[in-house]
Amino acid sequence: MSGLVLLVLLLLASYLGSTALGSGKRPGLATGVEWLATGFILGPSMLAVVASDVVEPMHPVALAAIGWLALVTGLDYQRELRLRPFVVAGLAALATGGAVAAVVYFLVPHLLPDVTPRVRLVESGALGVACAETTRHAVRWVVARHRTSEPGGLVPGATIAAAIERGTSAAAIVPLLGLGVLFAIAPANGTRVALGAPSWMGVTAILGIALGLVAAALLGRQLRVREAWTVLLGVSLLAIGLAARVGQSAMSVAFFVGLALAAVSPHRHRLRKMTEATERIALLPVLLLAGAMLQWPDRKRLFALLALSAAVIVARTLVHAVLALVLARLWSQARRNVPLLALSFSSTGALSVCAALACTLAYPKVIGADVLFVVTVVVLVGEAAGPNALRLFLRRVGELDAAPEAVTS
Repeated sequence: MSGLVLLVLLLLASYLGSTALGSGKRPGLATGVEWLATGFILGPSMLAVVASDVVEPMHPVALAAIGWLALVTGLDYQRELRLRPFVVAGLAALATGGAVAAVVYFLVPHLLPDVTPRVRLVESGALGVACAETTRHAVRWVVARHRTSEPGGLVPGATIAAAIERGTSAAAIVPLLGLGVLFAIAPANGTRVALGAPSWMGVTAILGIALGLVAAALLGRQLRVREAWTVLLGVSLLAIGLAARVGQSAMSVAFFVGLALAAVSPHRHRLRKMTEATERIALLPVLLLAGAMLQWPDRKRLFALLALSAAVIVARTLVHAVLALVLARLWSQARRNVPLLALSFSSTGALSVCAALACTLAYPKVIGADVLFVVTVVVLVGEAAGPNALRLFLRRVGELDAAPEAVTS
């Protein structure tokens, strides 16, 4: 297959994403993992409809897409942010990522004895960052098909479903900043500038904030839609390119751009409305490319990576069980449904795949291949358990109708 045909497939995926948004529906699975599977089936590891030499020229496209998704997340991050969900969700994501990183760091020498100390450090950090999140899309997917009713939750006057969605949205800052820390500790190959990790993290933050302020200045006081798109796309590509040039995280820099722009621009609400529809349009091609880049390991390494994936899932589940016990003290309705609440947090999704893809693009193939494989397994397991557990949990606490309603346009 030629690169042109692959580009057409990516554009088709974007079109399908825009069509779904325009119809007001959320088709497919909660995490969009079917697109990841489609890319893998078409990729070089399965049918080889998309060869590896065709996928490789698309790496800049993938980097630009995940950078744009991070910028959109930064723009939207401050909306309806509440302190308590932010603290609880942030600490939970930190604990989840830390537990995963510790487990991987301990097990890698036993399961993959051929890895170097640097590979061990980067793989554990990358998996900790990528597996820290619980995707907010699973909550939206469930709620979009049902009607919530009873009040209660972390935020006064909100439903438990809304509180979970706010918390999972707030926790997005952990993997996005975690990528910045990981790249600061272990810059991607190719950089010739020698700085310490704190200095590199400062460069990441300052670069993103500075470009966000530049974008706000270029937008001016009166927003013109065409000029606004030009500024947003131009600044995002500049941020991504500069980050890649110095071996730092393009997603972290782009996230800081979005944060700074939303903080100082008087047009923040219109910018959010402009860009929110592009999230799924950019996400589907990213998932398709990530699937095509997924490599099927040899038999020995396959068993090792499956064992590592199982350990990651267990570590996540244990942290989520503790989180469910904490939340049960805040939500009286949840006290009899702690196991279901814990399983409700098992869904990972777009942000995890994007983080794994960022590591795959930046680091040697052995690191990227391992990270992307383990994250894919975690996403698949989360897709099987998370949305169903969340649906049943919300139904038992009285926030979900007994039967799903059709989603109207």
